[in-house]
Amino acid sequence: MKTLYDKYRRRISTATTQLGCLCMHQRFFKNGGEISSDNISIDSIFISRGEADRTAVVISGTHGLEGPIGAEFQLRLLNKLAADYSDVMPEGVNILLIFALNPWGFKYGERTNEDNIDLNRNAFSKALDTDSSDHELILDVLLPDEWSDQAGANLLARVRDLGLEKFKQIFSQGQYKYPDSLFFGGTEESWNITTLRNIVEFYLGESKKAVVLDVHTGLGERAEGVILSPAFPEEIGLRARTVATFGDCCQFPNTESSISSKISGDILSGIMRWKPGIEFLPVALEIGVLPVKDSVERLVRANWVRQNRNKVSDNFYRQSKRDLWGAFFPEGDQEWMEESIEACFGSYSLLLNWLVDE
Repeated sequence: MKTLYDKYRRRISTATTQLGCLCMHQRFFKNGGEISSDNISIDSIFISRGEADRTAVVISGTHGLEGPIGAEFQLRLLNKLAADYSDVMPEGVNILLIFALNPWGFKYGERTNEDNIDLNRNAFSKALDTDSSDHELILDVLLPDEWSDQAGANLLARVRDLGLEKFKQIFSQGQYKYPDSLFFGGTEESWNITTLRNIVEFYLGESKKAVVLDVHTGLGERAEGVILSPAFPEEIGLRARTVATFGDCCQFPNTESSISSKISGDILSGIMRWKPGIEFLPVALEIGVLPVKDSVERLVRANWVRQNRNKVSDNFYRQSKRDLWGAFFPEGDQEWMEESIEACFGSYSLLLNWLVDE
């Protein structure tokens, strides 16, 4: 059965042919280029009109099942490029699209990759010896022996006991000890992050300035786009660039309270580390779907089902998968789709303004 991943990959591949020699489209497979039985890949599309020292990067599917909105934006961007470059690709700017950074998760409706690794916790500079004691405060409600109404009630009770903000921080900051639990960052670099690093190092080789837009869905008010910056307190210049570009609609999870939490091993920090000679303005665009508590319950239940597939019926499994999709992509809600794409184009336009500014 064709999935949304398959449909978007085919449509994006077709759209790249409209650009002819201006476009370089490559596919990267796991296991050194060997095509897997399910034929999934990370695709890079590089568009250039000649010499340019500035690059705009757009990433979709970092968290697999969040991929449809980023992919739809990339597709519409390609179609705009085929019709008229002027609005979306100023003179002196290259565009690099990275489609489906987590193709397995995109295809099969999971947030993490095939090894349960959260890619946005996996772009670390070396194996992390992170203290997991905080995660252990909630491990029993994330991975109970059985899933039941009581298990769901215990989870919500723990959220109330700790407070939503503290629970969010413990829940999503990233942990490197429990591979069956949520937000596991892995113990070594995944093939996805190795591929991303290779793409970035190759295509951004001549760039002096670059922007990165990593598209996510799930957190925040419905269809509302929030800009999240990876800037740490000491990165004063990066913070200033972000505020000057986006104003009050940007948030800084690593320095203050936001809809997200302080995290480790994120891909935007990784990209800046891999290419230290470039002046970057990298942001994640988070587009809201459901209230945080609803998303948390669906995430926890879906992960438990994935880790305990032999304990649940086919109907419960399918319902859990549908609920998880609904927390990150309300399929069929065209109004949400159009508002989300508008947020993507708005963020991209502001990034371009900074990129071309002297």
